[in-house]
Amino acid sequence: MTQDRRKVRRRSPARRNARTARAATAASAEATSPSAAPPAPRRDDSGVIWTLQQVETEIIAIVAKLTPGADPASISRSTRFGNDLGWDDWYKLRVVKPVRARLHETLADAVVKDIKKVGDLIDYVWSRMEDVS
Repeated sequence: MTQDRRKVRRRSPARRNARTARAATAASAEATSPSAAPPAPRRDDSGVIWTLQQVETEIIAIVAKLTPGADPASISRSTRFGNDLGWDDWYKLRVVKPVRARLHETLADAVVKDIKKVGDLIDYVWSRMEDVS
């Protein structure tokens, strides 16, 4: 008796994270396009509706609170975690819990560790939210 073994195709965590990163990059291009209208609001996992500007303000406030001596006015989308704020890959993981508490979005640790700029984090959180329409 031979059993028919079928290959189960599963995506590795690296492939899933790469796919999520591509979605965040696409959201970034959509959000920063100068000729485009502001993106439509999105809904977080708890049902609260957010605009991109609100998400950006919240993320910047979270990053400023986690950075000793940082002022939210000094943090922008182009602020780099490593060079400008002095964060290492493991320190970046500290944003996961406040983002989950405030924006009700669960973030993948592997993706957060690879994020380089505050704008990338904003785009990643934005890409995790679902369209309202």
